Amino acid sequence: LTSFQETPKVEVADTVGAGDSFTGSFCACIINGKPVQEAHKTAVQVSAFVCTQNGAMPVIPDKLKFPTLMTSPNPSCRRGID
Repeated sequence: LTSFQETPKVEVADTVGAGDSFTGSFCACIINGKPVQEAHKTAVQVSAFVCTQNGAMPVIPDKLKFPTLMTSPNPSCRRGID
């Protein structure tokens, strides 16, 4: 299986947390039954957003930015996104 996602061009403020946010959002999507390509797309978007913020734990401000993460029936999977 191969998946390629274009990297969004963003103004980078801090890369701390980018890898963790990629892994976490990818896994959350897979656990919630999303296809690999959709999980990959979401993970790239989330990690790109994290790079635009300062610090390791930015709050993702808008559920609409990453709707695939909002489908989890388990509230602990959505922590930090609400």
